Amino acid sequence: MKAPILYISGSGGTVWTQGQGQRIREHATAGGFLLVEAANGDAAFDRAFRSIVGDLFPEEQLVPLPKDHPIYSCYFDIPVDERPPLEAVMGPCWISVLYAPQGLSCEWDIAAFEHVNFKLGTNIAAYVTGMQKLEGKLAKPVYYVPSDRAPQERRGAFVLGQVVHAGNWQPHKVAWRRVLEDVNKKAGLTVYSRPLPIRLDADAESPFRAHMLYLTGVGDLRLGPAARSALKRHLELGGFLFAEAACGSKRFDESFRQLLREMYPGQELRELPMGHPLLEGGEPLDGVDYSQAVRDESPGLRRPMLEFLELDGRAAIVYSRYDISSAIDGHPCHQCLSVLQPSAGRLAVKIVLYGLAS
Repeated sequence: MKAPILYISGSGGTVWTQGQGQRIREHATAGGFLLVEAANGDAAFDRAFRSIVGDLFPEEQLVPLPKDHPIYSCYFDIPVDERPPLEAVMGPCWISVLYAPQGLSCEWDIAAFEHVNFKLGTNIAAYVTGMQKLEGKLAKPVYYVPSDRAPQERRGAFVLGQVVHAGNWQPHKVAWRRVLEDVNKKAGLTVYSRPLPIRLDADAESPFRAHMLYLTGVGDLRLGPAARSALKRHLELGGFLFAEAACGSKRFDESFRQLLREMYPGQELRELPMGHPLLEGGEPLDGVDYSQAVRDESPGLRRPMLEFLELDGRAAIVYSRYDISSAIDGHPCHQCLSVLQPSAGRLAVKIVLYGLAS
């Protein structure tokens, strides 16, 4: 974690010990980026590495990287017909493992600056770092791996419920576990350390098992009549919902706003004003660090951009069209409309503290 890229190149059959494999998996889970190549397209290494990936990431798989992925154009815009094939273990807006089955590094080694592979190597570095200034060599890296131990008993603890829906309802798998642990550590509050899945359409009482609901996604959001009814009842009886567009997804943003218009006709989301109680809790937030995509869209933006819908004089729904969780998850998406660390973590803690008080 002391470097933004962990690079592995090999030829011939290879086997990683269980301990080595576990550390690689932990590295990826904690937000690390693994770049692997089969040197000179070595077939034996290719077979061995694919087997290793299957063992380490049984819930994921190597998939071809789309030729329009930003990694091909974020610094040098490589012509589409010259883009080398790459594969990746990836989430909706981030990559954990990038694999070059035909190899890349020969051109790096001989400094063939104009070769497509050299330009692609530059792009990979630009993509992973977001062209941001790196911390010094002596900086202590942030390294977080979720515990496999069962969480504490929920009774008496603050519970965050994550709404399950038909789309990708959990694009960032560890972000809110980190937030809850942060709240426990910094605020000294008893919290249940994992978000509790809430299935609104299956059980109308399920939202009442949590003190606060969280909803996110990357595609169109679809909640059926039963789910809408359960959510509306929860909110009108004093519940609180925080929602965000994962990866700054325009599709989720548009569908979430449409959902609220249908649930609460005549009401619109409004910008949360500075000085609102939500922004006053937790650590001070002098300004918000945004991704390059946000800075391109709104130059000079430094204030928190949260919106809210008011019910009975309180902010019952708080929404962020900019992704907060990807940076907390350890996979900051510089190409997405997102909030970067440490701002993202501080905003998330403020939201939870407000949910506690609601």
